[in-house]
Amino acid sequence: MMNRLLDTFFDLGAIPDGATGLELTWARPMPGWAWFIAIILAVTFATWSYSRLQGPGWGRGILATLRAIVILLVIAIIAGPQIRYPREDVEQDIVMVLLDRSASMEIKDAEVDSTRMSRDDQLDRILLESADTWSTLGERSELRWMGFGSGSYPLITSTDEQVPSLEEPIGWRTDISASLQQALDGVASRPLSGLVIFSDGRSMSQPARTIIRRLQQDSIPIFTVPLGSPDPVLDVSINEVSAPRRAFVTDAIPVLVDLDSSGLPDEEMVVVRLRDEQTGQVLDRKTVEINDDLDGILMTANLEDPGDRTLVVDVETSVGDLIAENDSMIFEVEVVDRPIRVLYIEGYPRWEYRYLKNLLVREQSIESSVMLISADRDFAQEGNTPISRLPRTAEEFEQFDLILIGDVPSGFFSPEQLRLMSNQVAERGTGLFWIGGPRDTPSSWAGSPLDDLLPIRSPLDLDRTDDSVLVAPTPLSRQLGVLVLDPSDPSGWAMELSDSSTGWSRLRSVQNIEPNQIKPTTEVLATGTDIDGETRPVLLSMRFGAGQVLYSAMDDVWRWRFGRGELLTERWWIGLVRMLARQALDTSGKSMELSIQPDEIIPGTAVRIQLSVMDERLASTLGDSISLEIEDENEQSSTELELLRSGDSAEWSADWFPDRIGQYQLDISDPLLVAESRSMGPSSVDVIRPDDEFRNPDADHQLLAELAESTGGSVLDPESLDSLPSVLPNREVLVENPIIIPIWNTGAVFFLVLGFLSAEWIGRRLIRMI
Repeated sequence: MMNRLLDTFFDLGAIPDGATGLELTWARPMPGWAWFIAIILAVTFATWSYSRLQGPGWGRGILATLRAIVILLVIAIIAGPQIRYPREDVEQDIVMVLLDRSASMEIKDAEVDSTRMSRDDQLDRILLESADTWSTLGERSELRWMGFGSGSYPLITSTDEQVPSLEEPIGWRTDISASLQQALDGVASRPLSGLVIFSDGRSMSQPARTIIRRLQQDSIPIFTVPLGSPDPVLDVSINEVSAPRRAFVTDAIPVLVDLDSSGLPDEEMVVVRLRDEQTGQVLDRKTVEINDDLDGILMTANLEDPGDRTLVVDVETSVGDLIAENDSMIFEVEVVDRPIRVLYIEGYPRWEYRYLKNLLVREQSIESSVMLISADRDFAQEGNTPISRLPRTAEEFEQFDLILIGDVPSGFFSPEQLRLMSNQVAERGTGLFWIGGPRDTPSSWAGSPLDDLLPIRSPLDLDRTDDSVLVAPTPLSRQLGVLVLDPSDPSGWAMELSDSSTGWSRLRSVQNIEPNQIKPTTEVLATGTDIDGETRPVLLSMRFGAGQVLYSAMDDVWRWRFGRGELLTERWWIGLVRMLARQALDTSGKSMELSIQPDEIIPGTAVRIQLSVMDERLASTLGDSISLEIEDENEQSSTELELLRSGDSAEWSADWFPDRIGQYQLDISDPLLVAESRSMGPSSVDVIRPDDEFRNPDADHQLLAELAESTGGSVLDPESLDSLPSVLPNREVLVENPIIIPIWNTGAVFFLVLGFLSAEWIGRRLIRMI
């Protein structure tokens, strides 16, 4: 009866019928003492306002009371009277389910009912078979489905499905720690019952201790469901392929392949092939055992046709490979059809000179010019392109890919010739090969303009070794693909040269270089060991600007002819000459060069693109900016980049920030440069994943077990998923959610105030009539 009466006057339709416990509350409550003061002031003011009015006392008292009531009603309206109906709602807790969506889920190492399937197919099957479990959980708790890779994100579930429909897993890395942090941040203040993680456990980082402590403090358990096989994945992968960007026709192009393996027995054989993608021809083939060193497998490509060639390295095993994506790698090589041009300058006809100049002359892929400075004027200088004098201008030096300097005094050259040779190496990339000798090299070159191009420091008066030495290559030489004297041996080295009993393998004319004489940027390609076991550097390498410098402390390599004829000495010299000449190819004969740094490009990082124009006439016609179009070959989209000139130089550069992986084609759109751009260097770049999911394909179930144990959860197999509703704590809470209806703005209150005001006005009229 009371509720219907209140509803009639104050419009309480939102409160259910039969509701009890209704309360009068205030939107802006006032303390009791404030109400007491308000009443005193209202009564005092009302009494004072009618104290001088003529009329009977009882009449003035009634009017004063009516005015006091009106004043108190106005104060009450300001306080905001409202009807409150106490009500409580049940807030469900949250069960968060995280599903691994990284690319490693495509690995087919899960075995279910004697059927091998991918980890992602295993996940789909588990979710489908456990639909009743998710339905039961959904009735009690709010299910939040999240995918995760490098971070977590919500998955969409339709109203008629218990589990989400999963798309192809494409995440290029997994970070369980970051994914957990993002998932927990998304819960805010809602009660969390627990987390269920479906994953193979492979993660780039361990869960952070702060996350574990947060879960422990809030008593939030993690239940993990491992996917994939607990055993190592059977896989051989290609980590890296290193090869020259440019080479000569018929050049023995060194290709270094780094492999990695997991799960395969040590005696398993791996076949590595190097193929020409255009023709399908197998250029080289190596078979290695898993227990061998799989880094730096040296392969050789001999290409007879010039032009841009695409080569492929792939691997194969007899037991099968579960990850096909990392079994091959493509790279490009530009093959140049011209001979290697060598300038050889020697002081006198020592034995090393006699052998080397004959080798340069008879090698068909080399065009040599030999200058013997001790010869008479009438002596016909040798080489298949003889010269009568040394080059004197930059244009004459530019004809050569490599300069060989034997035991020659530095004073034989003019200061201008020395400056030109230094510039040729630093700016044009011409190779420089020093062959040390007992008279002038390197002793006479101290303080000369080419002193900086020597890999060793002063003093340069080097002593000769007293004992004979055995030469051996260093690992660096293998990385560079040189000193391969016996391709049939896995090491590439002729082991006879390490056998002192042959006699002919020992070299007797070797300079003694102390370790503290080697410059910081110098690298050792070969060492010599004497009878006492003391090892010293005998072949040094150093970068200088755009070029490379070699220094040989030996001048009797010709002695190896006594054991194997011309074979070993020829492979020694030709390999080193070709390596230096390939360096020169990167700049020689080109009017411009496009360089890209760093070599390994990953999304989101700055890529420095620089265009260098070597042709002065061409550079003078160009403006301050050059347009470069970068086309994504996968997305078929392009980006315009403006290369800006650096001051008055002939270099234009800009930074590019790729945002996705893939192969990108670089094209210069300036009409003055289009014709020249074909020989400018790399025309395409690959943007790769920084943390490739397939570099370590094995599942990490141990991490999942430790994560569950540390948070009070457990590891669940697919058959025990139906226990989830009973093991997940029920954290639903009662939340006060009262219904509050304001009554200060209702019609009843308005008419109530109006009624009292009308009564006071009528009373004042009646008193005046008495």
